[in-house]
Amino acid sequence: MSTYMGAAWLDLTDGVDASAQLAEVRWLLEGTPEVTAWVRETPGGGRIELASDDVEYAELASLVASIMEETPAIRRAVIALDHDEYGAEHIVLVTVDGEPRRVHHVYVYPRDAETGEPYVEGEPTLTDVPPLAAPEPSDDPGAVVDGREARASLARLFDIPVELVEKAAVKAASAHEDLMTVGAPFAAWHEVLNVQWIGESGAEWVDLRSDK
Repeated sequence: MSTYMGAAWLDLTDGVDASAQLAEVRWLLEGTPEVTAWVRETPGGGRIELASDDVEYAELASLVASIMEETPAIRRAVIALDHDEYGAEHIVLVTVDGEPRRVHHVYVYPRDAETGEPYVEGEPTLTDVPPLAAPEPSDDPGAVVDGREARASLARLFDIPVELVEKAAVKAASAHEDLMTVGAPFAAWHEVLNVQWIGESGAEWVDLRSDK
C-alpha cells in the first residue's frame, strides 16, 4: 500500500481564531492538490492541520510557505512529507520579517539493510526557502538543515529543553526502518514537539477542494 502524502501543522499567534484564519487563507488553497483541514485548539493556541494524499501532495510544503508569507498570524509550521519508497521529510518553518525560514529539515532516506548506506534518489523540497542558520557540515545526506545549532533553534521555537530535542535526534536516526508506515518516520520529532498526527484530535474535518 502506498504511503505518499503530505501533512502540515500551522500554529497561530496567541488570540487568533483558527477557524477565522483558515477562512482568510482558503483562497490560497484553490487550484492546489486536494487538501483536507482540521481546526483545533492546543495549549499554545490555535492550530490548523492540513493533509493531502493527492498525486501532487508534495506541493503542500510550498503551499504552507506561501500561507506564511501572506499572513503574520502563523508563527511556525511543521511539515511531514511521505515519499513512500523514496523516503520522508520532516520540515519546521518559522516566519522572520514576513518570510518563512527553515529551522529544521531532515530527509529520511531508505538504507541498504546490510551496509546501512542510504539510497539517495529523492530530492529535498523547499530548498528555495532559506535556512534560519547556515547548514552545518554533515556526512549524513539527510541532514539538510540539522545539527546542534538547528536543534537549539528548534528547542527555542517550541520552548522545550534542547536535551529533549537531542534525544529525539537519536531516536530519529532509525526512522528509515519505519518508512512506508504512515506517520511512523516522523514519530520521534512529533513526540518532542507535541504534534498529534493529523485527524487524531477529534475535530471535524473540512474539505477544501475548490469544487466543494
